[in-house]
Order: sequence, then structure tokens, then C-alpha cells
Amino acid sequence: RKDLKASLWSIGFFCSSEDGFKYISDLNKKFNGMLFSNLFEFVCYLIGIAENHSSLSVRITCFYCLNLIAK
Repeated sequence: RKDLKASLWSIGFFCSSEDGFKYISDLNKKFNGMLFSNLFEFVCYLIGIAENHSSLSVRITCFYCLNLIAK
């Protein structure tokens, strides 16, 4: 659980900047969409974790990270 939460925080802070979000988009293009078909799918994946994970602390962490990305 701690590793997942740490990863979520990393992604949240990384994507909170315009350059970080662009980097994730470029990285996805580099791998021919193997990570996610588009960034909307990436955000939907994070929403799925926030809604459905069994651990409340992981769901809350994901919610906070989504808020970071949305700013």
C-alpha cells in the first residue's frame, strides 16, 4: 500500500505542472500508446482507483492526486 500511495503522490506532483503533464503525454506517444491510449484514459484509470480501491487511504490519496493534476 505504501508503494502505491508513494507512486500516486509522485504522479500527482509530476503531472501538476504543465511540463510534467506534457512529458507523460510524450512518453505515452513514445511507447505507441502502450501505457494508455490517451491522457483521458489515464485520468479515468486514476478515478477508478479513487472509486474502487479496497483501502480508504489509497482512495483518498488518489483523490488528492487527481486534484493536483486538475489545477
